[in-house]
Amino acid sequence: MPEDMRLILPENAALCALLSGAGNSTRGIWDEEGQHLSWLAARVPANQGIVEIGSHKGKSTCFLAVGARAGKGAHVWAIDLWTAGAGRTYVHYSAEETWQTFQRQVESMGLSEAITPVQMDSLAAAKRRRRPIGLLFIDGDHHYRACLADYRAWEKFVPAGGFIAFHDYSPRYGVKRVIDEVLMPSGQWQALGQVGRIWSAVRSLC
Repeated sequence: MPEDMRLILPENAALCALLSGAGNSTRGIWDEEGQHLSWLAARVPANQGIVEIGSHKGKSTCFLAVGARAGKGAHVWAIDLWTAGAGRTYVHYSAEETWQTFQRQVESMGLSEAITPVQMDSLAAAKRRRRPIGLLFIDGDHHYRACLADYRAWEKFVPAGGFIAFHDYSPRYGVKRVIDEVLMPSGQWQALGQVGRIWSAVRSLC
């Protein structure tokens, strides 16, 4: 595992205080997880995008954008159904309040120009993608089939040397099965390790 794999920036206290998870929780994304996302984002070239699948209230999105700003300036695309997910996701994911919180938190961090929210099903959004992705962060539906579908739809955009990360690498979720049974056996990825509940890897050069 290379070094600490966390990037702690001057904005860290404000980032850690952002809402994440149900209600007024800040623990949907742990502090060390956000710092790992910043570490990854800082390494993405400006001509490659950062794509997050499942942005919720925007805490992880802001960690990504602040890391990118401190690094090479890559832009962040935040893909989530938000209010369009009513009837398809848990209420606190699709509530109008969640979408408003995302917007408010992004603005409060001065990141409105660094982040483009995409209110769309992730598989539909993948069909519109043309540019390479230097960091793909998958934190959408954690069921095996849904997570696998996200991986298969998006991984082709990540070039050699690019990064992929998943939230909630745990036996409780299908995310772990996708990584253990599909991603790693493919031989296309070199695991970086796990920080909190986030597992990440870099695409092999050959």
